[in-house]
Amino acid sequence: MSTGSSTPGAVPPSRQTSGVGLLWKLLAIILCLKILRPLVTQTMFFDGLIYASVARNMANGIGSPWRPTFSQTLFPLFAEHPPLAMWLQAVAFRAFGDTAWVEKGYSLLTALLSGLIMFGIWRRLTEKDLPLRSAGVLALIFSLIAGRLGWAYANNMLENTLIVFTSSAIWLVVEAYGSPSASKFTSRLPYMIEAGALTFLAIMTKGPVGLFPLAAPILFSICFGRPSVRTATVDTAIVMAVAAGMLALLLLHPEARGYADRYLHYQLFASLAGERGRTSGGWHGLWSLFRVNFFPLLLAALILSTRLYGRHSRPAAECVSPELREKRYRNAAFLFAIGLSASLPLLVSPRLNSFYFNPSIPYFAAAAAMISAPLLLSQIHSFSEVRLRHLNLVLLAGLVAAILSVALAIGKPGSDRIKIEDAQKIADHICPAAGHCQLIVAACGSAGEDWQLHAYLERYYRVSLKKDDLSARGEAPFLLISQGCPIPSSADDYEIHAGLSNYRLFRHL
Repeated sequence: MSTGSSTPGAVPPSRQTSGVGLLWKLLAIILCLKILRPLVTQTMFFDGLIYASVARNMANGIGSPWRPTFSQTLFPLFAEHPPLAMWLQAVAFRAFGDTAWVEKGYSLLTALLSGLIMFGIWRRLTEKDLPLRSAGVLALIFSLIAGRLGWAYANNMLENTLIVFTSSAIWLVVEAYGSPSASKFTSRLPYMIEAGALTFLAIMTKGPVGLFPLAAPILFSICFGRPSVRTATVDTAIVMAVAAGMLALLLLHPEARGYADRYLHYQLFASLAGERGRTSGGWHGLWSLFRVNFFPLLLAALILSTRLYGRHSRPAAECVSPELREKRYRNAAFLFAIGLSASLPLLVSPRLNSFYFNPSIPYFAAAAAMISAPLLLSQIHSFSEVRLRHLNLVLLAGLVAAILSVALAIGKPGSDRIKIEDAQKIADHICPAAGHCQLIVAACGSAGEDWQLHAYLERYYRVSLKKDDLSARGEAPFLLISQGCPIPSSADDYEIHAGLSNYRLFRHL
């Protein structure tokens, strides 16, 4: 289908560049505030701390690739998720040592890779749409303001690695079908084999939620009318066969089978049965899906509303050929369908958190950008030179301020300051050499369920909390108690005045 590469009333290249430049500055500001600033602080969500601790332990010979461990008391045999992301981080710990900048650098790397991959998908879809080809930056902006995507990149979540693999697989499908030789099976085959391998890696990162790239060939066929559904079905079968074959080969290893059995029974099946977690899918999940995509949808709607209420009755964005306009709608439909394929299967699970939708967010965001970017760019191009100069200066000042805020936040405790300080105070009083404790601390009451404190103690000091273990005081000579717990009255117990915010620390002689 002919799409055309030029349109009537096209904007001069210099003004196109200045308009897109504004969006790149805005993206840089959002990147600083949503990812970099929280990432450079000490605060991290406990899931991310757990994954980093597992990887650090693996790198130091504590546990093994198929029998990873978090702490001596919580997840001594970790099987909550497939291990690939933790293997990759363990390699980084081997290379750079035990420092928090390993998991933070890894998270930042996944964010940058994900952005580049999504930009690559956008560029391929808009290859013959020159006015829109450079506007992929709007899709990245919409992605970062949606849901908890930026939060996940700042907190070392598994979804970060998952997005890299799933988006790479989908990019390969788009590349295969966008090439001039797409009709030839031998031309598509290498792409599909690589997409299958990447789908396998996605499964090894987060389990069955990494399967949605399998839908890409069929969805492409439906949205673009090419290739035929039969051809797309064959390609899907190839992707599936490669992923399944690699998984089958891996499971020939006894330790891999043991890990898979533990993961399936204690995590996946238990979650699907509603035995783990307190959130739910169904209508609640559907509302969560809408909520995480609310801001991109709202901004896209506001941009589109200028078509009705703007001062230009027919902006340059509308002066395009019917073929090009149809291509944009097809692009948006394909991206939106990929987002649905990544998110709707999650709704059957009784255990659902909003960040589970993260792999779908970039596609919904790109779909919204595909529809709204032409009008937004048209409005920006209609600005006078003076107004464009003022906007550039404002955004440049905002970028400088954002970079300064990141610099000032480096190494600061962040929002978890109290937890971090408590963990440090506990370690200072019980560790013979800070960072090499490997001790167990008995914990009573809410102290035993303070997972964030436990995560900081294990990640930075290798101290494990043992919930309500008040009997084995020989194994755990230290006791952390919360309000309402019985205070030890034995002559062999004395309080350590550590200055903790919520707890009291005792030692048994």
